[in-house]
Amino acid sequence: MKRKVMSLLLVCCMLLSCLAGCGKQTVDQPTDATKATDAPKATDAPTEAVPAEPITITIASKGLGNLFPESDEANWFRQVLFEKTNVWVDLIPIDDYYTALNVQLTGGQAPDFFPVDYDHMKEYADQGLIQPINQYKESFAPMLEWLGEEYDNFVLYVEDEMYAFPRAEANSDLYELYFIRQDVLDHYGMEMPKTIDEFFDFCQKSVQDDVTGLQTIGIGAKKFAGYNMIAGTYGVMLGNYVVIKDGKVTNTLLDTNMKDALTAVKKFQDANLVSPNIWDAGTAVVEMRKGQTVAGSAPWSNLLKQAYIDVLHAVNPDAEWGYIPAFESNVEGVETVVAFYDYNSNSGEKFAVNAETSEEKINAFIKVLNYIATDEGKMLTWLGVQGTHWDYDANGNAVVLEGQADAINYTSNYQFAGRNDDEYLAVKFPEAAEANEFRTHYNRLLKYNNVLDVPADLYLEDMETYVQDQLIAFIQGERPIEEYDAFVQELYDIYNFGAYMDLAAEQLTDMGLAK
Repeated sequence: MKRKVMSLLLVCCMLLSCLAGCGKQTVDQPTDATKATDAPKATDAPTEAVPAEPITITIASKGLGNLFPESDEANWFRQVLFEKTNVWVDLIPIDDYYTALNVQLTGGQAPDFFPVDYDHMKEYADQGLIQPINQYKESFAPMLEWLGEEYDNFVLYVEDEMYAFPRAEANSDLYELYFIRQDVLDHYGMEMPKTIDEFFDFCQKSVQDDVTGLQTIGIGAKKFAGYNMIAGTYGVMLGNYVVIKDGKVTNTLLDTNMKDALTAVKKFQDANLVSPNIWDAGTAVVEMRKGQTVAGSAPWSNLLKQAYIDVLHAVNPDAEWGYIPAFESNVEGVETVVAFYDYNSNSGEKFAVNAETSEEKINAFIKVLNYIATDEGKMLTWLGVQGTHWDYDANGNAVVLEGQADAINYTSNYQFAGRNDDEYLAVKFPEAAEANEFRTHYNRLLKYNNVLDVPADLYLEDMETYVQDQLIAFIQGERPIEEYDAFVQELYDIYNFGAYMDLAAEQLTDMGLAK
């Protein structure tokens, strides 16, 4: 209807223009020097393409970071992106994200594009709050070709309709490493620990001696990550993780080694070798950064960026993080695991399109995506403008120019198509090159939770909370480990764990992943 109305208005304007011309009483006569017959015809006139009007699109963001420019005028990236695409991109930060987004969507005030996880994408599609984008796939083919066809998978679809744009994500699970203070090992003349018993001795000695002089902590990490350094030697991680063993679907909670893993973890807890702030991820990380903690499990990005190394060296110039190879397994025939690896590693949030967003704006966003997928656009979102923020060194490596690190620290906000993480990290964080290479040697637990389509009436979130609370109770001695089997039975009796695992087996078998 809108198009019909616009067409009628255009016709009316043309008619009025003709009438105005017909009603004009006088016209300028050609001079002798330029007779009417010599005047150029309309078809002879040179034609120049009229530049398209700039388009502004709004894109939701969960956060912009402390170094994000305070104004559009100070945002050099937005200006460069406009010069390349003729599209103004307005990032809209949203706190308390999904609660606020729900209100904005139902009130018709949401941005044109916004990141959503798979569950919210399905919910919004069912409610008609986002629009399918199948008809645009040919338009963003350059971006998809850059990412790889594997990124066009089920996480983008609801009943065969595409509702989100493909996006390559950083797999933060692969950032996780085992860290140890190499300078403290050297201080004691110790070798790198190979077993959790040797690791226990190192942590205990360091804490008893207060080797750092800062009320030394043995193990720091966030939540179960620190405990999993020990539990992993039994081939398990602490939590509800759907896994496939010998072709059959099972769960880490059902592993016969879980009680031994909890017992080993409790030994460290009872000896006060674990940070009391392990459940406060922010505080535990700060303790590691300032040199109070001698070992731990953490994403390398939490410790090895140059700014964090500077904090550590400000406290102790000799402090140095080393990397622990996986400890020896405590179970014959079972390989030690280190952190997780999500089978659906591309399960994070993708950009969906507001149902009210116009075709013109969708095409503008696609134009931005396709530009970001070019070599120039990729480097722009990674390192900024060549010659201004970065350039190639004598060895042909891209390096950030002196004094420009802060200027490019916010550009990741514009990585709407994602990134090739290995390439990106090598370029932007050369100080972590060794860590990025080291992380590839770990055996990680392959979990399938994010592949499953779990109905709401199974109340998975409630079960997850109960699992976490009870595992903590076992570790802290609030519930005896002898009651572990009773705890598993409670999952079956109270949280319908049997139906959950039956669903997992059925879906993973249908996908051809299990027998």
